[in-house]
Amino acid sequence: MTICRSTQASGLRRFELITSSHTTHVTLAVTEVGRIIVSGPLDLSADDARLLVTHQKHWITARLQHLTHAAAAVAAGLSNSAGGPCPRCHTAVGERHTATCDVALCRVTGHPRTHCGHVTNSCNSTWTGQWPGHAECIEYGFYTRIGPHGYEQCGPGTPDALPDLSRLRDECRWDVRTQRMVRPA
Repeated sequence: MTICRSTQASGLRRFELITSSHTTHVTLAVTEVGRIIVSGPLDLSADDARLLVTHQKHWITARLQHLTHAAAAVAAGLSNSAGGPCPRCHTAVGERHTATCDVALCRVTGHPRTHCGHVTNSCNSTWTGQWPGHAECIEYGFYTRIGPHGYEQCGPGTPDALPDLSRLRDECRWDVRTQRMVRPA
């Protein structure tokens, strides 16, 4: 049997299973709730379905990981809308994060406060009501989504698009004065 990928959409892949006797069109989907579905003709054997799932285990794992992260972000209030308290230390908007908060950034370096190396927490950032870096990603158009080979850059209207914090760190620098990531001049 040969497995040929023909098309892909967010959370969905369509394949052609080619055997010596026939070609079968099969769909593999990982739903928004993490359910793995293999659908095809009534004569699709369980062995063929298992083979397809095994063949695509990396894509399935990546899709499930993405769904887990997206669900955790929604559950923690890490959406793009500002307003609520910090999901980790419950600090109100406009207040400084607590000393042990892993969301807080160092006001001097822009790195996570828990790894900045400063002895006191006097460098803790202020909670804005939005996950650090999301506003800049939205402003600069930095988005990512899970693709067939891992995360890939995409546009803001792409299904499953998330702010691309890795690209933000790679292409921008921390501005102490404005307390945000800025593009180099």
